[in-house]
Amino acid sequence: MAARTNGSRTHHRNIPMANDCVERLAKASASWPAKLSSPRTLVLQAAAFCNISCSYCYLSTTHQRGIQSKDVLEAVAARIVSNLEGDCTVLWQSGEPLVAPISYYRYATDLFETCKPSNVNLKYSLQTNATLVTKEVAAALKELDIVVGVSLDGPKDIHDFNRKTRQGYGTHEKAIQGLDLLSNAGVRPYVFCVLTKNSLSRCQELFDYFELLGIRHLSFFPEEIAGKNKTWDQADESLFAEFFAEYLHHIISSRSLQTVTEFTSVIRGKYLPSPFKANAMTIPGGTMTVSLNGELCTFGPELRDDPQYPRSIVLGNVCDPSLFSTIDTAAFRNLCEEIGRGVAICEANCEYYAACGGGNPSWKFGEFGRFDVSETHSCRIRFKAVDAALKRVLDQPNHIKPFLTSAGLNR
Repeated sequence: MAARTNGSRTHHRNIPMANDCVERLAKASASWPAKLSSPRTLVLQAAAFCNISCSYCYLSTTHQRGIQSKDVLEAVAARIVSNLEGDCTVLWQSGEPLVAPISYYRYATDLFETCKPSNVNLKYSLQTNATLVTKEVAAALKELDIVVGVSLDGPKDIHDFNRKTRQGYGTHEKAIQGLDLLSNAGVRPYVFCVLTKNSLSRCQELFDYFELLGIRHLSFFPEEIAGKNKTWDQADESLFAEFFAEYLHHIISSRSLQTVTEFTSVIRGKYLPSPFKANAMTIPGGTMTVSLNGELCTFGPELRDDPQYPRSIVLGNVCDPSLFSTIDTAAFRNLCEEIGRGVAICEANCEYYAACGGGNPSWKFGEFGRFDVSETHSCRIRFKAVDAALKRVLDQPNHIKPFLTSAGLNR
């Protein structure tokens, strides 16, 4: 095994294996279509199966067994990674990624690092429920420099209300064990927390809980109307604004180091001058998703899991020499135009366009069954409710500087 260092990342890789892989697939490799952007995010489904059963899950394939094969990874390397034109984040989600063994991630990262263009930087990220983390897994994730996100909804009774095992038991204890193992290995995960009626009234408890755990990077999500999840916890949107205002107050008053993504994204997008960056999920090819069996889709990973999803989001299979052949069809052109119309409506009518770049197409399709629309339930919560909280709390001058410092926005 040879070793190579790329910046701060050190990989132990079988260079001959990777080179053989590229040479073997080179003749069949599809050229990069002019109508597709080079992806900024490449989502891989290492495993469709999930070992737990969350009440709000939008995925329809979590019962499906199997691990993404080396053939699929090699096709991804030869046909996507080797053609990248800019930096890209490889993200493992959709199912529980840690159902796949660490050998899968060693193989994938070694392969991609060998095949990528020399001027392209890859980052690796993984979203997990943390219940399958072991000491060995945590150490390997640290070694491979994979950024880890953990789904954690709060204290035991809140978390276990929606996040249960397939046998109906709570998962909080195992999730905290996994979080501790990650921390002990030097991995500082960020946290995704889904807010429901059950948690919105318990803001102080949530803040204290995440503060005690030492969580520094946190994102709050409403229950998503996407994929198979067509109903959601109908909490009044004003309750979210009250929650965000109280949470922000706790951050400032306690001089907490917690950084909440929703606060920083609205401030950066609406209040701080910065170059506009288009939303990759609204760009053909900007976000690509490769399923367990190699099916390649664009416009966000959630769309493929919608029972009524438009087949035109599928670009082909990465193992198929005819990959990308569908992008010249009328159906794909119509899909791109419909998404473009939705983005244009957002740009013309929404004061938060600079923060979201036209929203998530899967949110629009999940809620309205079409893409040429603007505001969604998630938009109103993650942008309007957050902005209302910011205005309520930060209108006092003595609050602004401490918050900007804690959020890293004045550096």
